[in-house]
Amino acid sequence: LNIPDEVNGEIGGVPAVQITTPSSPMTVSYKDIFVLSTNRLLQIRMMDIDSEKNLQFYQQLLSSLRFTG
Repeated sequence: LNIPDEVNGEIGGVPAVQITTPSSPMTVSYKDIFVLSTNRLLQIRMMDIDSEKNLQFYQQLLSSLRFTG
């Protein structure tokens, strides 16, 4: 598991840290995204990101997010 030591993305105009975990015989691939907004740490988990259909859905969802405050 490769955990970044600095911001490597942006969600809704807010810096984010993204950690991708590849699929294995025991689980599907997934990506965890961590965002700090209004002093709260939010985690977004996208499951089965090897599926193009799922990845398109997640990208559309993430592009619609906006954080304020």
